[in-house]
Order: sequence, then C-alpha cells, then structure tokens
Amino acid sequence: MQAGARIDSTLNIDILRFGYNYKFYDGEDWDWKASIGLHIMNFNVGFGGELGVRLDQDDPTLIPVKDEEFTDLTAPLPNIGLITDYRITDNWHLLGHAQVFALSIEDISGLLLDLGAGIEYKFTEDFGLAATYSYYEINVDYGREFADLDAKFKFYGPMATLAYTF
Repeated sequence: MQAGARIDSTLNIDILRFGYNYKFYDGEDWDWKASIGLHIMNFNVGFGGELGVRLDQDDPTLIPVKDEEFTDLTAPLPNIGLITDYRITDNWHLLGHAQVFALSIEDISGLLLDLGAGIEYKFTEDFGLAATYSYYEINVDYGREFADLDAKFKFYGPMATLAYTF
C-alpha cells in the first residue's frame, strides 16, 4: 500500500485603517497629537487538499480523499495613540508615533501595536512623502465550536508613505 498527499493553504489578510488626530500641543517646532482610530481586518484562512491511497501495487487506482476547512472573519480593532512631529525646516519633519489597543469580547480577542519613527518631506502643508522604520503587530484570536482562528501578523522594517491630510 502507498499513500501520498497534496496540501493547499490560503491566507489573505486585508487591513483598512481609519483615524482621527487631535493636535493638543502646537509648539514652534513640535506638534503633539492624540489619535483614535479603527483597523478593520478581514481574514480568509483555508486549509485543504487531497490524500491518495493505492491499495494494491499492481492496481494504479487512487482513492482520493478531499477535505477543506475555511474560515472567513472580519474583525474591527479600535486603537488609541500618540503622534509627534518635529519641524527641522518648513519642508523636512521628523516623525514618531505609537498606537496600541487590546480587546476581548466573547469569542474574539485582539491586540494591535503600531510603532514608527522616520522623516517626512512636505511638498505642501497637507501633502508629504515619508520614509519610516515601522513595527506593526496584530494578534487576533477567534474561537468557536466549529472554527478556531489564531492569527499573528508582524511587520517590521522600512516603509514609504504618501500622505494627504484634510
């Protein structure tokens, strides 16, 4: 008897970020803002494949066994944070931000941690291009009788951002 397997897996994570900043300190060179926002994450996780068994070496017939498990979850995760902006010149700014939030309701719990520091060039007062080093971590735990999702997503490294403020 011989056995073989083919395994397929899917992991799609879409993140939409919405936020509001309130400037509570407007100094000559420093700006400090409090932020509140919402990260809406859609997770699509799939696992499946085929298992084949050859019962007799002389018989080339395979008996396929197919099973698939998919979980699709949309999880809103609010966040609060602190943002700072130091004006080197009118066009060049040093940036820093920290956002965090943890939440646990019934079958779902999550953690969001977003840290970054970098430099921005302002083309106009409302339009700029930034280069930052970012650390971004999301943990979502969703458990039910029929499905369980434990997703941990981390990103750290350089990031480029084109931003428009209105």
